[in-house]
Amino acid sequence: MIVTLSWVEMASAAREGIQRRIRALALGRQLPGGWDAARKSGRWDNEVESACAERAAAKGLGIYWPEGSNPDYAGDLPGNRHVRSTDIPHGCLLVYDGDPDDGIFLLVIGQAPTFRLAGWMFGHEAKQDLYVNFARSRLARAGYMVPQCRLHPIEEEIT
Repeated sequence: MIVTLSWVEMASAAREGIQRRIRALALGRQLPGGWDAARKSGRWDNEVESACAERAAAKGLGIYWPEGSNPDYAGDLPGNRHVRSTDIPHGCLLVYDGDPDDGIFLLVIGQAPTFRLAGWMFGHEAKQDLYVNFARSRLARAGYMVPQCRLHPIEEEIT
């Protein structure tokens, strides 16, 4: 499913991304070790693009985007939904050991303003040996990488 944000939607998501980065700086939060070396973009860009991806996921699913929520704990969207995004067209869904097993993880691909909702998977489905991320040393925390072809279609009802 392709979703294009309007300029107004993109502007509000960008403001939220900036606010998140400022909150992270104020709290002394750091991104996982090795993250910056693995990415071309910086931390500010990541926060803005991530917020835009969340906004696109909410728009595509037809649900409210809770601007200003704390995505680290309760999910990025209502219903324990967690949005993971990448600008790599063949990118995988990344789920970490500490992520909730009952969480719904959505993979969103693209860059503002246009995104593709690639699919979704429950946390417990992603946490299988089959998907173990062997680049753990670069990410500095254990994770699982689920290829797009293994995700549930976004059109499939999420329950």
